[in-house]
Amino acid sequence: LALPWFKGMVCGVTLDSSFNDLLMLYLATVQGLALGVRLVIKKLEEHGMTYDNIIICGGLADNPLYLHVLASVTQMEVVVPQEGNMMCSGAALLAQAATEGTSLTALLQSSASDLKTNGIPTLARFSRVL
Repeated sequence: LALPWFKGMVCGVTLDSSFNDLLMLYLATVQGLALGVRLVIKKLEEHGMTYDNIIICGGLADNPLYLHVLASVTQMEVVVPQEGNMMCSGAALLAQAATEGTSLTALLQSSASDLKTNGIPTLARFSRVL
């Protein structure tokens, strides 16, 4: 997102196809995604944006390992909406604000109680498993 021409690679891959090897590749992928998010946040902060937390939606919101890695890498609180399809809810809020002439801020504040916080401080628990 911030630097779309960046490329990545996996170094040190062997012909090992054991379960542990697959776990390490999976962990490297998850860490790469989280580091990409951190890069985007840092670039936005360089341009004056500030953040207190990350509100995540979509398929990765159901992945506890990714949530732990994301919180560890960004050093930010990760919030997961209770609503299963937050993108549709967001579109509905925008439509409601447009049709009713209501402030989007007011609508968001009224729906903020639908968020739950996952206390996700560290990756330590998962790194011992691998």
